Amino acid sequence: MTVYSTLKPENTILNNVYLYYSFWRNGQVNVVKIDKDSTNITDLELEFKIIANDGYKIDYTNGHFELDMRDINVEDLPKLTEPTDNYLLKIDLSEFATAEKIGTFKDNLDVDGYDCNFKNVDITNFKTIEKTLSFKNDYGEVSSVKYYAVLIDPKETSCMLGVYTKVTNMPFGGLSLLHSFKNDYGETSPDTFFNVHKIDFNAKVAGVEPEKPLSENIFTTYVVDPSTLTEITSGKEIYNEIIINTLSYPLKFKDDDLTETKIKLAGEETATTGKTFNKQNVKTEIFKFTVPTFNNVDQCTINLPFNNSISLNYEDLENKTITGTLNYEVLTGSTTLIINNGEYNIYKGGFDLESDLPYKPTGQFANYSKTETRLSNDPPLLIIKCSQIVKQNEVIKGTVKSEIKGILKSELELLNMLTEKGVLING
Repeated sequence: MTVYSTLKPENTILNNVYLYYSFWRNGQVNVVKIDKDSTNITDLELEFKIIANDGYKIDYTNGHFELDMRDINVEDLPKLTEPTDNYLLKIDLSEFATAEKIGTFKDNLDVDGYDCNFKNVDITNFKTIEKTLSFKNDYGEVSSVKYYAVLIDPKETSCMLGVYTKVTNMPFGGLSLLHSFKNDYGETSPDTFFNVHKIDFNAKVAGVEPEKPLSENIFTTYVVDPSTLTEITSGKEIYNEIIINTLSYPLKFKDDDLTETKIKLAGEETATTGKTFNKQNVKTEIFKFTVPTFNNVDQCTINLPFNNSISLNYEDLENKTITGTLNYEVLTGSTTLIINNGEYNIYKGGFDLESDLPYKPTGQFANYSKTETRLSNDPPLLIIKCSQIVKQNEVIKGTVKSEIKGILKSELELLNMLTEKGVLING
């Protein structure tokens, strides 16, 4: 299939924003995201959302959207010319500043099903711009068509844009951006026409300009606690399977590394507040041990609260203070543990700290060695095993950073209450 369009790359401008919509298919929500680097621009459909990247807010004074509304025939596609102004449906976001509400939305949208694109969208908050285009047919006769551009639920960080041919019980009467053709026999042509002619949406810095947007993705890492999970789930704001990275279990990150923000689920801002990272790399010390001299050391192991154990050489530890630091790379979602003895790194390895909160699960979490299980709440433990029984006069002294006692128990109770078949852990 060939998709024809008068949209040019230089007329596709998305500065610090992305376009997003979701649709219901095969019993689940499917998501489409388009940013300045996307190659799937012809997947765009109305109604779509404009969402600002983290740290930015939408510039409603600087946004344009144009549609080529010519009556294109299949034989016109290989020789498309630029549309004249009278065929362009031009929408300027600044026009909505003085616009009023025209029309009504369907009052029984199925936001948990077919109308999932409207989930977490206030359809009572919108403004409408009426546009009229006049066309001449081959006989010189002039006909006029009215279109209605609707800005829905505009916020600093998100809004929805729809274009309709009628404003009764919207979203009925919505325009399709991709036009298919049929021949005289009713057969559908393999060629289509994408009638978007120009996209120009922008966002400006909200407050202090971030070092770099830490998340331009639909799904973002949030540091949350059980009460926040309860608020999200009880409010039925989770749909499909959404991963929430519960990185505070059993770790506590520094307040200076976190920023409080409204949680977005699948690009949609919710009423629930969580915390996101404001640095690209976050370092957290999780243990520190001072290791004295022991006789006949046969084995040295560190057990970690991430369902892992690490074997170390005792020669690297003897009479040294060893420190374990986790480095969380926000952009990649990867975590690296570095163990240093004050002179050099004696260990460096990656760990996956995320754990899933399933919504309406189909089974149980049973394999404790995988990241789909909850994290244990045990503190880091250094074990030194000697091959002979001798009297040891020294003990290992150390501290465990930010141990959160009892968190797993309350979390387990929460998950058992919210899930259908419970959660299994070992022991």
